[in-house]
Amino acid sequence: MRSLAESFRSEVERGLSGRVSSLKMIPAYAGQPTGIEAGEFIALDLGGMNFRNFRLSLKGGAGSGKRA
Repeated sequence: MRSLAESFRSEVERGLSGRVSSLKMIPAYAGQPTGIEAGEFIALDLGGMNFRNFRLSLKGGAGSGKRA
């Protein structure tokens, strides 16, 4: 298990550094959060046999609320 974890980590690091890797590191084009983000956001995960959704309400630095 340790060997598998080390191999996975190595491939992730290679991909993130721009070298050839068996894992594709696709750019997200999302900037770093500033802390003043506001609005309602929904995340959807349609993978395998599961469907997950998540709603997040950001209040521009005044805290946040989340509901699954």
